Amino acid sequence: MIVSKIKRKLSKYDCREYTPTYLSVSETIESRKERQYSLIKKLLKVFLISVIITFLSSHFPLLSTIYKISIVISSVLLDIFIWYIVVKFLFSTYSPIWKYRFLSILRLATERLDLIQLPSNKIQIKTVEWKFYKENERIIIELNPSGTIPNIQQVKEITRRLTEFLIQATNEDWNILESTVQNSYVVIKYGKSNPRYTVSELFEITDEDYYINYKPIKLYDNICFDIASEANQQIIIAPSGAGKSLYLATLAGLLIKQGHSISLIDAKQTSLGATFENLGIPVARNAEEIILLLEQMVFEMEDRYKRYFAFSSVDFGTTYKHFSLPAHYLIFDEVLAALECGTSAQQKEMVRLLKILALKSRASGQGLLVLASQKLLASDLPRAVTEQCQTRIILGNSSSISEETFYSVMGKEKIDLLAEYRGGVGKGYILTPKTNGIKYFETPYFDLDSIDFKNKIRDFQTIPRKQIE
Repeated sequence: MIVSKIKRKLSKYDCREYTPTYLSVSETIESRKERQYSLIKKLLKVFLISVIITFLSSHFPLLSTIYKISIVISSVLLDIFIWYIVVKFLFSTYSPIWKYRFLSILRLATERLDLIQLPSNKIQIKTVEWKFYKENERIIIELNPSGTIPNIQQVKEITRRLTEFLIQATNEDWNILESTVQNSYVVIKYGKSNPRYTVSELFEITDEDYYINYKPIKLYDNICFDIASEANQQIIIAPSGAGKSLYLATLAGLLIKQGHSISLIDAKQTSLGATFENLGIPVARNAEEIILLLEQMVFEMEDRYKRYFAFSSVDFGTTYKHFSLPAHYLIFDEVLAALECGTSAQQKEMVRLLKILALKSRASGQGLLVLASQKLLASDLPRAVTEQCQTRIILGNSSSISEETFYSVMGKEKIDLLAEYRGGVGKGYILTPKTNGIKYFETPYFDLDSIDFKNKIRDFQTIPRKQIE
C-alpha cells in the first residue's frame, strides 16, 4: 500500500506520455497558493536575514565563521527559490512537456468544474482523483470525483463540461470517443475517430480465403464479428435509411468470401433479397416459404449433430470449426414483419423453429442467426432467441432510436453509454462479449460506384477451396 502511494506520488514526475500519471486534489487553488506564499514569505525573511548577517559579518574578521554559514544559507535559499520558479514553470499551462502541462490543466479543471467542494457544503473539501495517459494516440482520462456517482445524467454533465473546459484551455478540438464508468471512475477517451473500413478493401481475396476461413470478420477499428465464438449470432436494429441493408449485404459477402454459406429471409421483398436470389442464394419471402426454409435448416442442423457430434471422442467445447465445416448463416431481414405474416398457427411455428435454431445452432454452425429489424421491443421476440444473439448492433440517430428500443437491445449495458449519442447512417453502437461494454461503431463503407457487388460474390463462390493440412 505504502509503495503504491509512493509510486502514485512520483508518477507526476514521469514525463513519458504512455505511463499513467496520478493527481490527487484535496484543496482549492486559492488555499494552495496561500500555503505556498506563506512558505515563500518565511523563506524570504530567512534569506534577507542571512543576507544582512553576511554583509555585517564580512566587515568583522571575528565573525568569519558566521559569514561562511550565512553564505551557505543564502546560497541554498537562492537555489531553492530558483528551483521553485523552474518547477512552477514546468508544471504550468506553459510547460513544454505535455504531461506536466496537462497536470496543471486538470488541477484547474477540478476547481472550475466544482468537483472539489461537496454539494451541500461550500466549505468542506473532498478529494478528487485523476489518472491520465496516452494510448495509441488517444488520451485517456480517468476521474474519481469521490463518493458514489449519483446517476448517468450527472456523469454525462461532467463529461460535457470537462470537454468544453479542455477545448477552452488548450484551444484544440477534443473528440469524445468513449465515456464509461469503471470501478467508480469516469473513464473518458479522446482522439481522432477511426477511419471506416471500405467494402472494396474487405472484399480483396487473400491467401487465407482459399481455405474455409474462421478468422473474425473486421467491422470497425479493433471490433470484429467472431464467427467461431459464443458471439457468432447477432441482432441488428436500424430504422429505414440507416444502412441496415448495405451492412447485411457486406456481412453476407464476407461470410461467402471466407467459405461459408448463407440463406436469406426477406419478408418485405426488398432489393436485398432479389440481389442474392440472382446469385443462387436461397431466399424465402412469405410464411410458407419461411417455414419450409426454417424446417430445412433445423433438419440440416440436427443431421450435422448426428454425423459429427455423436461420438465419444468429441471433447467439451467442440464446435463445427474443429471438423473444418463451413458455417451456414440465416440472415433474417425484417424479422418482425416476417413473424407477423401468415396465420396464427404459422406465426407460432416460425417462432418455435427460430427458438430451436437460436438455442442449438451455435456449436454446429448450421442455422446461425443474423436477425435484423427496424425496431425491437422486449415483447417482440422471445428472450430465448434474443439472449443467444450476443453480438448486438444499433444503427441510426438518436431521434430514430427510442430509449425503450435501446434498452431492449443493449439491456443493462445501456448504463455504459455516457457520451452523447453519435449515431447516423451506418453509424451507431455495438455490444459483444469482447468489447467490454457498448462501443461506438461504424459499418464498412459501401461505395456502390467503385465495386461490382454481384461479380465479387460470384468470384467468392468460385474460389477453389483447399483442405486444411
